[in-house]
Amino acid sequence: GRHEPGFGLFLAAAALLPTSGLVPTSTLMADRYFFLPSVGLALVAGLAGMSLAGRIEKAGRIYTVIGAVCALTVMSVMGAVNVRRQLDWRDPFSLWQRVMRVYPGHDLAAFNLADAHQRTGDLAAADSLYRLCLKLNPSSGDAYGNLGVVLRTRGDSSGAFMALQRAAQLRPDRGAVWVNLGISYAGFGRDSLALAAFE
Repeated sequence: GRHEPGFGLFLAAAALLPTSGLVPTSTLMADRYFFLPSVGLALVAGLAGMSLAGRIEKAGRIYTVIGAVCALTVMSVMGAVNVRRQLDWRDPFSLWQRVMRVYPGHDLAAFNLADAHQRTGDLAAADSLYRLCLKLNPSSGDAYGNLGVVLRTRGDSSGAFMALQRAAQLRPDRGAVWVNLGISYAGFGRDSLALAAFE
């Protein structure tokens, strides 16, 4: 009916609004946020395609061929874009490097890329990216905590201790922060403080 296109647009807008960027949130825009809105957009596109196909068919055979070629071209381009986009999801490195290219000033992207490097043992890259994260968001307790672990592993006990102290101030709810701070206290021979941190 004539209300179906409007319903499709309403569905797409209502589903997309919470992550549209009109209202600041703590999360990045992600592909998965388009899954539900695409239902409404697909409905509108399908209705428009049916209407256009009917008009083309009435116009004559040559227009039908032209329409089919145009539709095939659009689908081919969209398919190529989709295949290219999937390459960004190969692993955490390709994903978060892509996010950082799109959002160069987003601390969460820097944090997640740093975490990926830390997990594979590339501590120099992790160190640099955690520092970038903290430059972008000085109140990121998680970044301080992870940076502390990286610094301790690299042999910088004093730097690790300072980072972990800051992490404990910012994220006192993180058990891992207190465990790592306790390890740092123990390394300096401050056993009572280490025990308190573990507790």
